[in-house]
This record gives sequence, structure tokens and C-alpha cells, in this order.
Amino acid sequence: MYIYYHYKEGKITAGYDEFPRDELIGNNKLSDINDGEKEETQRQQTLARILEMEQRCHEQIKDYERGTRAEKEQHEELERKIH
Repeated sequence: MYIYYHYKEGKITAGYDEFPRDELIGNNKLSDINDGEKEETQRQQTLARILEMEQRCHEQIKDYERGTRAEKEQHEELERKIH
């Protein structure tokens, strides 16, 4: 996963950070094992935050799909009643 930052004033390239997928998942499993045993590094906190945002994104997509499915079913039911 990549995070691209805004261009800094006077720069022609934007900075970015790269987070390998295995590291994101591995950090989550490691934090579960060591839950509360030690203070997380800044990178571990960043990885945990990214994973949390990804999970929320997936939840929102599922909610949207459920809403769309419900709307489609209502529309189909209305069409059946009309015909």
C-alpha cells in the first residue's frame, strides 16, 4: 500500500510511504499477541491505523451493497405489484 503526500512548495515530486501488505497483516497479529505488553513504535501505530481504516472501508462497502440490494428488492416488488 502506498500513501502519497501533497507536493511541498517548490517541489516537483510528492513524497510517499510504502507499506507492504504482509507487514500490515503481520503487525496486526503481533499486536494481538503482545496486547498491552509494550509501547508501540510510531510505525506500528501507523500500520495499525492503516489496517483499521481499511477495515472500516470494507464495512462501508458492505453496508452500501446491502442498501443497494434492499433498494433493488423494493423496486422489483413495486414492479410486480404494478404488473
